[in-house]
Amino acid sequence: MIESWQDKLYNVYEFVFVEDGPYSIAAFCLVAYLGIRFIVFPVIGFVAGTSLPIVAVISNSMVHGDGWEESPAMCDGSPCSQEEYYERRNISMEQFESFRFDEGFNKGDVMLVRGEDSYEVGDVVVYRAANKPPIIHRVIEVKGSDEYVVKGDNNYAPMQETGEFNLDESRIIGSAYARLPFLGWVKIGLVNALRSVAEVMV
Repeated sequence: MIESWQDKLYNVYEFVFVEDGPYSIAAFCLVAYLGIRFIVFPVIGFVAGTSLPIVAVISNSMVHGDGWEESPAMCDGSPCSQEEYYERRNISMEQFESFRFDEGFNKGDVMLVRGEDSYEVGDVVVYRAANKPPIIHRVIEVKGSDEYVVKGDNNYAPMQETGEFNLDESRIIGSAYARLPFLGWVKIGLVNALRSVAEVMV
């Protein structure tokens, strides 16, 4: 008896979503990834007005610990505190506390991002950097209608190598508006696992 296309489709459904063997689990993971990557992600990006609506934080550049204000920074080539660094840019700690994510965020957090027409001092933006994953740092100065200075809250100063002293708006993907703690560790763990496998294979 020849199987109808409906029966074939049902068998595929059973294999992917019902059975629990190793091949079925692998198929489910593949289908879930493809669904998120090519359906869910683009829909969220369209609604949020950005090509990258969800970002996993992969560094400690925005971490605030106890006494963060007194942690080291670099003011015009001389050591200073983070508080002094921002005050030299006319950003008081009282003003800083009015910014979104004024207490920073951690490696492994997931940030939700949306596109904006322009950005202000205090906004946390995601931008493209050559030969690096997208970077998420804070706007600390608006230099013109389409140029900004950005810095990681926990960094000594803006990063010269990625152009943070003169960041063109065309490189900005969007600004963060919400934080989901720890969820990014799933991505970080998978990337590290794949990197380890690749190193073993080389």
